Amino acid sequence: MGQGAPQKFYEVGSRMHTPNFTVSRVDLLENLPEIGRLIRTSYADVAAQFNITRENCASHPAFQADDLLLAKLNLPLAIHLAAHNSDGEIIGFAAATPTKKHVVEGLRFCVLPAYQGLGLGNMLLDKLLHELRQGKVRSLEVGLIDANEPLKAWYLRRGFVQTGKREYAGVPFVVCRMQLKL
Repeated sequence: MGQGAPQKFYEVGSRMHTPNFTVSRVDLLENLPEIGRLIRTSYADVAAQFNITRENCASHPAFQADDLLLAKLNLPLAIHLAAHNSDGEIIGFAAATPTKKHVVEGLRFCVLPAYQGLGLGNMLLDKLLHELRQGKVRSLEVGLIDANEPLKAWYLRRGFVQTGKREYAGVPFVVCRMQLKL
């Protein structure tokens, strides 16, 4: 498939498919080493782009060891989704967990750099939204680097609205908060 080509997908049972990719729920514990590598690799590009280092933001996903990722992502009622290529490798990941009644926080959305621009982010989000709507969730909230204009634009195209900005101690960037009403 060409770079940027629109991806058609269809749902079969609990999986979403394109001719080359599948998105489905994944067992975080069983796949932690592979998911950990995927998260660190995917977020490394973002860290480099925005001059984020282990020294100025050790909590950034690009630098988190598997045990920290597990503590952050393996929460009660969390949803973990993986995008797989035709060889069965995990090439994308999304995690979300309830934060309050009918509200879910999207904790990680990432796709390996070699697979970015092929519609996998859209597939992951579509599958997550499908799962959330079945659970009667009313909104999905995300946080991202405010200066990451392409990512912010993607969320806006998907129907999210910006709800605020916040600075955190020990974080060298402003966090943009966005929300999608379901």
